[in-house]
Amino acid sequence: MLYLNSCYLCPQYTQWEELFCKDCKQSVQHSLMARFAPHEFNDSLNLYSATQYSKTISRLVTKWKYQPQLDCSELQRSFLRDMAEYTAAALPETHNFQGIIPVPSHPIRSLFETDLSLLWACELARFLKLPVLHDVIRYKHLFSVPQKLRNREQRKQQHLRFTCTSNKRSQPSSVLLADDVCTTGATIEECSKLLTMNGFVCNNAIVISQRVF
Repeated sequence: MLYLNSCYLCPQYTQWEELFCKDCKQSVQHSLMARFAPHEFNDSLNLYSATQYSKTISRLVTKWKYQPQLDCSELQRSFLRDMAEYTAAALPETHNFQGIIPVPSHPIRSLFETDLSLLWACELARFLKLPVLHDVIRYKHLFSVPQKLRNREQRKQQHLRFTCTSNKRSQPSSVLLADDVCTTGATIEECSKLLTMNGFVCNNAIVISQRVF
């Protein structure tokens, strides 16, 4: 007997225990199999993206990111795990990371919505065999409303939103910064600079998807 379920991204039906319909699955796989190469975000940071940005990937990340925590199913986690396995295998072996640091979700949002950056970091850590240092970066003001920075002028005028809970280290520790999606790049740039100021070596960041700048 064939059971049908609705696709996670569109109204079409899919088979039982399948997250996507045939069309959406092909679109996601096409984005995932795109050439994996770092984008030189700035002079000191390489940005890796697990998928090629597309409308399908945008819908996928948005639904993941803003859905309630309890609605994150095992099928979604399984797909994210497969994506992390592919991405971890594609990373250059020359990197000698000592840990993965996820970009923190806003404290108010994390009470109700899925912390996709943390989930992404945990799945990557599973295959890279690295610890997740999830408490190194935190929001400075717990009850401030998160703001989206749309251009470089706004970035320059924006006060630092994050703080580093780790004291400056005598021996630099190389870390991989993980986030769900990179749009303007302001958050990743800010977190990278903050980690560098506190004794970490943060030359690489990895996201699920990156918009074309």
